[in-house]
Amino acid sequence: MTTSKTIIIEGALVVAAPGTTLRDGAVAVSGCDIVAVGTQADLRRRWPDADLMSFPAGIVMAGLVNAHQHGRGLSQIQLGYHDDFLEPWIAGRRSRGVLDGHTVTKLAAARMVANGVTTTIHANYSYGTGDY
Repeated sequence: MTTSKTIIIEGALVVAAPGTTLRDGAVAVSGCDIVAVGTQADLRRRWPDADLMSFPAGIVMAGLVNAHQHGRGLSQIQLGYHDDFLEPWIAGRRSRGVLDGHTVTKLAAARMVANGVTTTIHANYSYGTGDY
């Protein structure tokens, strides 16, 4: 069994739990596991050989959750669907060709990750198919 290298991620502020923040805090990560949360000094003492990732003006926190999204990596305006009353807007959307769902969902995921969203619920996908 190989041991994963520990990485200490340091930030100006660490949100450790609801209502608990640490100034000059740090998070120790080994493989995919968070192994400790504490002050930078404490974690550096406990793991003196750990690799350091420092974000002195940053906030280290758990990823955000998007509880409702449709996997659309492009906005309605980018797709050419201009604002209108609901019924003509839906009819106009259905008259267009179907986009590759896999590709636009990957784009949506990349955009969410870039903005701190690490968990999401994919609600549905129905570009131009007439399905709901």
